[in-house]
Amino acid sequence: MKITRRFTMAMKRNVQAATQADEAAAQAQNAEAAATETPVEVETPKAGKPAAATTAVAKATTTAVAAPRKQLVRLYDDLQDVFVAEYGVLPKLKTTNGNVQDSDNKLLGDHINIQILSWNKQYVVGPCANSAPAELVKYSYDREAFADGSGLLDDYVAELKADNWNNAAVKEYYEIVCVLTGSAKPSDLIGEMVQLQLSPTSVKDFEGYRLQTAFKIARGLLPEDAAANVTVSAEVVTAKGNTWTKMNFKPQAMA
Repeated sequence: MKITRRFTMAMKRNVQAATQADEAAAQAQNAEAAATETPVEVETPKAGKPAAATTAVAKATTTAVAAPRKQLVRLYDDLQDVFVAEYGVLPKLKTTNGNVQDSDNKLLGDHINIQILSWNKQYVVGPCANSAPAELVKYSYDREAFADGSGLLDDYVAELKADNWNNAAVKEYYEIVCVLTGSAKPSDLIGEMVQLQLSPTSVKDFEGYRLQTAFKIARGLLPEDAAANVTVSAEVVTAKGNTWTKMNFKPQAMA
């Protein structure tokens, strides 16, 4: 199975954005749119003249230095941008109608179990309108330029708005490369590497899961290996007249 190390932007531009646009366009248009010390110079006595005896006195300081705050590290920080699979190399899982579905449109049920290998951010730019053509949706990995080399994100948003797509915007998505370890329904993909794309509301849940689970592990409320296996469930959400399915994340032991 081909895995491409993500150390340069050139790799990113191997992404087949045109093909990916057809699959993710609907998601892009839903309601989610809506210290240092200073050295002391010491004078050297001139030759032939003995130096006067001196006693070094350290100047007392009264400034108290506060202990640095310890920051809670979120889960999987060490797995961000480890590697990314070129589009189409790995089976892609998505959520639809309260279920997880594979690239062949086979349902895996309302939840799956995974082991996370890597994750990265992806930026989706489009009109954010259900009536917009799929080809108007573009992708980036650095929030500046598109993966296909077609231009800059902010310039494209301005172009879309000039064409009366008033809701055009940049939306942050995540991609997760993981091993599928289980599913609610039988799947031939169990034991294989797969790829998940998280829409904006799923990103929020993933970030909440990373922080809350790290906190509970630090407090001893969960074992240190609690995050080794993750359950991802599909939840139907309705807002502003739109309905879509997002992903929820929990340690597998708590699901």
